[in-house]
Amino acid sequence: MEVSFSKEVKDELLAQMNPARHCRIAELAALLSICARAVPADGGCHLRIHMDRPEAADKCRRLIESLFDDAQLSGAAGPDGFVVADPALVSRIM
Repeated sequence: MEVSFSKEVKDELLAQMNPARHCRIAELAALLSICARAVPADGGCHLRIHMDRPEAADKCRRLIESLFDDAQLSGAAGPDGFVVADPALVSRIM
């Protein structure tokens, strides 16, 4: 079975972590624009992130953790996603 060029490119992008902060911010913004949903909650809102691949959800999680040192993330959305439940952190991310 041959792997498509598109899948190879996606896999390579998911494996890369750019050391430049501005590049990680841009990548996180792009991912969140297609996979994040703000959910009203007590005292603000939660950010629910759901991807079509577990590897993509993991990349998004790693980006948030690398950009926000105090990030507390929940695996509540399953293997393909997670939740940012801290309203203060959601405000900083958004």
